[in-house]
Amino acid sequence: MTHVERIAELDALPPGSTVEILDKRGSLRHKDAAGDWTDAAKPAGTTWNTWTYVNTRRYGARVIERNPEVSTVEITPTLTEQIAALVARYQAHEDERERQITAFQDEEGDVLDADLPAYDVTVDDCGHEGRADLVNLLAELAALLPA
Repeated sequence: MTHVERIAELDALPPGSTVEILDKRGSLRHKDAAGDWTDAAKPAGTTWNTWTYVNTRRYGARVIERNPEVSTVEITPTLTEQIAALVARYQAHEDERERQITAFQDEEGDVLDADLPAYDVTVDDCGHEGRADLVNLLAELAALLPA
């Protein structure tokens, strides 16, 4: 099972795939050989592309079946996976800043007087880098939100 939220992800699914729209109705849509999304409960020959695309963007969809005879298509990471990657990346940045600062400290957490100027510059630089990371993280998180 795969969770999709974007039109491009729906388009990437091969014909023969079935998705469930994650709204209150839980409607099933099947991708026919022409690449159109259809509803088995609706008249033959009608397509539900717009409805499927709009509601997938709004609510998300779950891939129930992917045609195994067609080569598999890579689906973009889920929102949770994308957020987890952001957290890991920015946590690594924070860990490196912490390592730089603590390198100046002795066992009791004190900094030698001779090292204070370099320590102050490092703390200041780390503060600026941390603020820049926060601004970048907020922008990246905002980009993940649906339009």
